[in-house]
Amino acid sequence: MNSILVSLCPFPSVTLAKELKDGFILNQPKVCMSCKEKNCWDFASAVTSEEVRHFICSRDVSLFRIDISGEALLINGVFDLENNESRNRFRRKSLRKNKVRKADVDLWARRMKEGFRAIGDRIEKSTKETIEDLHDIKTATSLVFRNAEAIISRLPGALDEDKLENADPRLKSLIKSVNLLDSRLNMSSIIANPASAAYGRPRRVAIYKVFHTMVRMFEQLAAAKNVRITMRGSSYSTPHAFDSITTLALVLIDNAVKYSQDGGEVVVTVNDNVKGSVAVTVESRGPAISGDDLQLIFQKRFRTENAKKMTASGSGMGLYIASVIADAHKVRIKYEARNIISSSGIASNVFSFYLEDNPELNKS
Repeated sequence: MNSILVSLCPFPSVTLAKELKDGFILNQPKVCMSCKEKNCWDFASAVTSEEVRHFICSRDVSLFRIDISGEALLINGVFDLENNESRNRFRRKSLRKNKVRKADVDLWARRMKEGFRAIGDRIEKSTKETIEDLHDIKTATSLVFRNAEAIISRLPGALDEDKLENADPRLKSLIKSVNLLDSRLNMSSIIANPASAAYGRPRRVAIYKVFHTMVRMFEQLAAAKNVRITMRGSSYSTPHAFDSITTLALVLIDNAVKYSQDGGEVVVTVNDNVKGSVAVTVESRGPAISGDDLQLIFQKRFRTENAKKMTASGSGMGLYIASVIADAHKVRIKYEARNIISSSGIASNVFSFYLEDNPELNKS
């Protein structure tokens, strides 16, 4: 969205990469074009805010930082008549074509926010309508899955896992594919209605088995990307959880596989922890998440620039869905970048959470 903001901005602006952009009304002044430092962002706070903030750089030129829907825009190369006049009259003369009032910048920013909010509402409505149309597909998928399970149940073996291992490879692939599709369709329900993450009564769930099943389902997809996926740890606890916990496992593992380096490994670890809680970590090797992005990764439709470079696919909804499900279970997903290589920004990206046994999850 940042490129859209730059295109619609009537004032000159500067990108994080220190690129100067002309506005469609005001252009970059000579004082900024000749600046060798172009460290405009150093004068603006890194904390995301919904307010327009004013700064003055070392050359007595005004900067306005505007934050809209998690995206930041920095207007530069202007002379604010309300704040700069008493500081440098020479600048006022040299920037006579770039004089602005903070009130005008505020008005433009406010209208942009209203416009993007309206666009977001329209997208949200269209998304919900599309998801409602997926209901029939989900019903058909569930029917295929139940029939495949019925076939598996007749195979030799004491446990379901044994029976699946004894099945024809094509049938095993079908089971995994349909199960994965059904899990992905469950994501659409949460997008349409976040409250559905807490639907049903919480029941005892073997968390290790949930994640182990999802690891098995992702084996083929991971192999296609030249990524290994392994399961570690041991857990016998069965804390209460909603059915949506399966979707949480899907999202975290899918995210790890999608953004892993070629030849990398995704390691899913589930262990029993103190007081009956279960500790879950999903670790992969890829671009580290840092800076402002750390505050935004769980926001709806947010994708880091590195994520966009690695793959064009992705809606920026995965980690948002994960956070919704985590909230329903009263847990918090933590992110940590370990063993960062400073030259490339590659790190071990670790998402983790602790799930304690709480049979009254659906009670506030």
